[in-house]
Amino acid sequence: MKNIILRIWVTVNIVLFMFAACCLDSESWIPLIVTVITGFNLILLAYADNWFREGGSYENH
Repeated sequence: MKNIILRIWVTVNIVLFMFAACCLDSESWIPLIVTVITGFNLILLAYADNWFREGGSYENH
């Protein structure tokens, strides 16, 4: 169940990140704020899942 929730969370974050990144040239600050928050969230999730190892390869737990 935890993996399903995390996959849904990452998918929603990626979609929001891509949508907000496409709207960065608008006159509002909202796309920039959304892009920064979702990007930070994706980096945090990647770090928690050990994607940034010294070996550079992802190993299943």
